[in-house]
Amino acid sequence: EICSAHRCLAALFLKGWAPPVDAVIWSNQVCDNTSKSGDLLMELYDVPGMFLDRPYRLNDKEVGYFTDELETMVELLERVGGHKLDPERLRETMEVSRYTLELCKEVYELRKAVPTPALNRRSIQIMFINWLFMGDPVAIPFIEAVRDECKEMVDKGVGAVPQENYRIISLFLPPLRDMRLLDWMHKEHGASIVADPYGSHWGDFTWDLSQPLLTLSHKSFASPICRQMHGPVEEGVVEDSVNDAINHKAEGAIYWAHIGCRQGCATIKVVKDALSERVGIPTLVMDIDILDPTFVSEEELKDKLEGFFEILEDRR
Repeated sequence: EICSAHRCLAALFLKGWAPPVDAVIWSNQVCDNTSKSGDLLMELYDVPGMFLDRPYRLNDKEVGYFTDELETMVELLERVGGHKLDPERLRETMEVSRYTLELCKEVYELRKAVPTPALNRRSIQIMFINWLFMGDPVAIPFIEAVRDECKEMVDKGVGAVPQENYRIISLFLPPLRDMRLLDWMHKEHGASIVADPYGSHWGDFTWDLSQPLLTLSHKSFASPICRQMHGPVEEGVVEDSVNDAINHKAEGAIYWAHIGCRQGCATIKVVKDALSERVGIPTLVMDIDILDPTFVSEEELKDKLEGFFEILEDRR
């Protein structure tokens, strides 16, 4: 019943396949599984660690509280690593992060074009790069290439596929174990994912490199998934889903209901109702497991998607 992502994480440490670590830092972000996974990893590798207690509401008091949490984390890592944080290197790293997020926002804006210039898998690729390499210059060339590719196609008035038939807003995370399903949607049915607020829609905040930890605290509250899901749900995931569906001219929505995620599945009805009542578009709920291929077959997923595309066609 535990999220397959966390089962895989535990397995990596149990098998000794994960790289050796000197400390474990984790937070509650949205996922309740994450809140306990760090304890397990600390125990398995017998290393120190810290749970970053991230508040759920965005206000000055909570941002300040999380800034204090980050300062405590720095003190722990300085003790474990045996050297002090380099403020200049931190500022340089954050400048890379700032530019990376500018690129992400440019790509998200370009995806509004009709037809959309981005392949369905592009946003997931960028999301993974952000998770793994935020602040590292290695992340920039790929996102720049995607930005430039999208801009060139928009300028020419062409899309990522020859014929765009359906514009889809994608909610939560698709089956990450196999991006070929997203390719199939695009190439075989002309179904373009034009927006995915959970993975790509960053909020706005002010970068102040003279106060890096305070800025990182603000950045955490602006990050996709956390910003939408920490609530209140009407101000987060509902507003972003509705606004993105309108601004990106979506004709339908797909909600990827990851069976192991209580938080993601808990918002299905309220988001589905809001998209129906406020935007007038239907939502397909796809029961999936993001990593476990035994939960549902590819054929079943394709059958359900084809039925949804037929519904969208009949609505015209």
